[in-house]
Amino acid sequence: MADKDRRGSPRSSMRCTLDYIIVSNAQRRGRALTRNVSGKGVRFVAEHPLTTGAQLDFVLTVPDRREPIQFRGQVVWVRWNAEADRRELAPEVGVKFVEIAEADRRFLEQYGQLYGTPATDDPEPAG
Repeated sequence: MADKDRRGSPRSSMRCTLDYIIVSNAQRRGRALTRNVSGKGVRFVAEHPLTTGAQLDFVLTVPDRREPIQFRGQVVWVRWNAEADRRELAPEVGVKFVEIAEADRRFLEQYGQLYGTPATDDPEPAG
C-alpha cells in the first residue's frame, strides 16, 4: 500500500517492447522489455548503463494496440544487482514520464489494470 501511495498511480507488471534513444547522444540506442508500467512511468532492464537524470525518447509497443506510444522520460533511479559484476549485467532502470499524451498515459493505466498483474517488487518509485 505504501508503494502505491508514494507513486500516486498503481503499477502493473507488463511485458511490452521498449525502444529508446538517449536525448543527449542520439547514437546511444537501446531495446528492452518493460518490467512494469504505470500512469507515471516505466521500469525496465537497460541494454547499457544509464545515468540518473538522463532524458530518453521512447517508443513503447503494447500488445493489442496498433499504434505504438511515444514519450519522453527521465531516469529517476538505476539499480545494479549487488551480486553481479557490472560489466556483465545490465541495470534495472526507473523512468518517469516527462512528455506523454494524456490519452496514452490513461491508456497505459487502464491497460495495466485490465491485463497486467499488480507489481510489488520495485526498489524505488518511478515518478
